[in-house]
Amino acid sequence: MAELNESPPSLALMEYGALPPVGVEVAGVELQRGMRVLDRDGVCVGHVAAVVVAHSELAATHILLHEEALSPYRQCPIDLIQAVVDGDIQLRIVEQRVRQLPLWRGIN
Repeated sequence: MAELNESPPSLALMEYGALPPVGVEVAGVELQRGMRVLDRDGVCVGHVAAVVVAHSELAATHILLHEEALSPYRQCPIDLIQAVVDGDIQLRIVEQRVRQLPLWRGIN
């Protein structure tokens, strides 16, 4: 009988996750599903659908941004987060650039 190689995937989708200690304003802040996401100018560009966590670091690497009903999820790298204020995530980029973020294709 063949053995199954059940190594865990390198990424996991979570409802919440902590930011890695990379930026003074956002290090250690917990991100949660449903949080509002604002662009650099304060325009709401969607909500957090999920937090992508790397198993190797046990810290968030991306958020999946849900813009509106039935829209695809967009992958937003954590390094694009400027700050988390009053439960809102503020990005370093403008709305047009948010619309150009890659679509989530699932965990490979």
